[in-house]
Amino acid sequence: AAVGLIASTGLSARFLARISLYALTAVQLHTAYLCAFESNLNYPRWLRTRVALRSIAAGAIYLRMLGVQTNSNEERVLAQSPKSSHSGPYAIGLTLMAVFTGLTGLLSFPGRLLQIDHNAQLIEQNAHWPLLAGLASCVNFCLGLCFCVASLLHTVPLLVTWNLLPPHSHIQNRLFRLGDFLTLIGLVALLLIRDSHVQYWVVNGCEFWLHCHLLLNSFIIFAGILVTADLSKASERHGNVKRTKLA
Repeated sequence: AAVGLIASTGLSARFLARISLYALTAVQLHTAYLCAFESNLNYPRWLRTRVALRSIAAGAIYLRMLGVQTNSNEERVLAQSPKSSHSGPYAIGLTLMAVFTGLTGLLSFPGRLLQIDHNAQLIEQNAHWPLLAGLASCVNFCLGLCFCVASLLHTVPLLVTWNLLPPHSHIQNRLFRLGDFLTLIGLVALLLIRDSHVQYWVVNGCEFWLHCHLLLNSFIIFAGILVTADLSKASERHGNVKRTKLA
């Protein structure tokens, strides 16, 4: 907690921002590891899964912010093309984000269509407000589809070889942004439909402070995606200006 507080303060004050981002990433991934593999935690598996996924996504956001900053600095020196810019921290962040969106999507699908973890799916899908009871199956399916498509959009550009694309193609960035857009839609829907039903989660064993932690991580993911998008656009504009001068 102390490391997270100090690192957050340093990031907000832009003091040792890169070190602060690395520290925040380590805190989030360590939390995810403990929730996923530490058997001594006195929480049900569905709740540990829920916390681990949000922590993975928050860590992924910090890594992507690090990657965008690194790529921007490299472009100033080497004028490298966007074709080779998605590596290192940024690629790891995208991979972790794909894990978050993929598993969240699979857990959102109705159990009769796809069953991953019966108890976790049941808890997640019954978290909606009573007013939405008649639309629950449709809402769950749409959420699952939204997150799974976002996962594919984050994963496929990293796996496919882009040899057939023209130099300096921005197709990768557009796919990543579309994946981020779908992730934002899914997060907002989760917040309004499930996460806002605080009483449900507390009754089912999620402590209030832990639910607040989940909401905070959701805000970090949401804000981080917007910040990363702005950093990526600024990096692209700088790269375009640099290539124009070189031409």
